[in-house]
Amino acid sequence: MKIFKWLVPIFLVVFLSACGHRESETERPKGRTIKAELYTTSTVEISLLRELPGTVEAKVRAKLSSKVAGFLKEIRVEEGDRVKKGDLLLRIEDRDIRDKIRALRAGILAAQKDLAEVSARLAFARAEFERYRKLFEEEAVTAQEFEAKKSEYEALSARKGALSARIKELRARLSEAESLLPYTTIRSPFDGQVLRKWVDTGSFVNPGQPLLEIEDTTSGRRVVFHPEETLFSTIKPGLEVFVRFPAKGKALRVWITEVVPEVDPQTRTFTAKADLPKNYQVLSGNYVQVFVPTGKTSRILVPKTALINRGGFYGVFVADKSGVLHFRVIRIGKTFYQEGANFLPVCLKTDCKAYVEVLSGLHPGEKVVVKPPEGVREGDRIAEGA
Repeated sequence: MKIFKWLVPIFLVVFLSACGHRESETERPKGRTIKAELYTTSTVEISLLRELPGTVEAKVRAKLSSKVAGFLKEIRVEEGDRVKKGDLLLRIEDRDIRDKIRALRAGILAAQKDLAEVSARLAFARAEFERYRKLFEEEAVTAQEFEAKKSEYEALSARKGALSARIKELRARLSEAESLLPYTTIRSPFDGQVLRKWVDTGSFVNPGQPLLEIEDTTSGRRVVFHPEETLFSTIKPGLEVFVRFPAKGKALRVWITEVVPEVDPQTRTFTAKADLPKNYQVLSGNYVQVFVPTGKTSRILVPKTALINRGGFYGVFVADKSGVLHFRVIRIGKTFYQEGANFLPVCLKTDCKAYVEVLSGLHPGEKVVVKPPEGVREGDRIAEGA
């Protein structure tokens, strides 16, 4: 009897549980019929691109340096200023050069005055020398008197020669000093923008010392990058490459314009350059990603909109032959963008259609929901004609 008393409650619990289970099975909703676009997977050819870092620079730039020594008297520009060709940028103190020019001119005038005086005396001494030479031949004067006139004539001739050489030297020095005077004012060689300023007013500068760096804003900009030496046979002038500025998002199609035929022995890289569109708005020094074509391969791609993230795992809804949806976890790779019949890992337009590389989890010919509706779940069915 005691055992029976214990069995009755247990039987009731099991019975009620079974009833509840049947009721829940009865109330469980059936799969819904939904409308959604399907994408049939297939193996497509994609372009393989090698990503390399690059830098934007002006096609024409100039480092302006001093050709004379002196203190900076005036600087009229700051970094970032726009300048026109011929604009005065800075001025070096020219007082010492002007003082030197005045001294040389005064020296030339004094030497010319001495030369005129010596020339007059030399003319008289030459006449006396010729007269005494004849008299000496006639034995009308002594040898001592003749030698005195001869010595005077030769001394004045030497003096005239020295003064002439001195004047020539002073004129050469004057010409050199006058040629330095224009270098005390530095002007812009072209329309451009000041990139760097290395000096301030009052600084003492030496010949050859960099003062300013200016880029030409009318000649356009280019991308400079340094591929490894193994790509030297691939990267040639005229090769189509793609560049992408992270801040802008979309990429550009450009062409290689210059390849430097030299490999850096330290980095084992060489230099390549590609011109940007002339009016493309980008700053010198900007970081840019360069994508170099290296070949093609085949992959399964699915629209990026088909992906669903569940707890860090990506998956898609796959419709079976009956149209019933099943969620399947997949492993994905890189993102590609459709450009005509090509699939590239860069977007060349504002609104690119994105696809994701499927590394595992799908096979060609399977149908994937492109944009899963909100609330879609396992067991839902795709409506006929969807």
